[in-house]
Amino acid sequence: MASGVGALYLSGRASIPLALVDELEAVRADAVLSGQPVTFHFGDEQFAVAPHDFQRYRFCLDNLLGRVGISTSSHLLSFRIQPRAEFLHGLGAQGVVDWCP
Repeated sequence: MASGVGALYLSGRASIPLALVDELEAVRADAVLSGQPVTFHFGDEQFAVAPHDFQRYRFCLDNLLGRVGISTSSHLLSFRIQPRAEFLHGLGAQGVVDWCP
């Protein structure tokens, strides 16, 4: 039986560059058109941008380490990061926090 932190959700407010929002909009539009996630590089990580929202976050980015939601809404925090259980158990909560930008 596993022990330790079972789930960790990270969120924060940041200024999102307009160029990034435009690129995410274009990639998301491709995903909607194809009905399939589309590959997107964000920093050093490769993600798949889903054709759907992540809860109330417009952009849903997935990879092997977790899911990232990005929003430009003033009613939400800019980012929501949900690491996968395997990542969390492998690195521990502090390791996951240190990985996040």
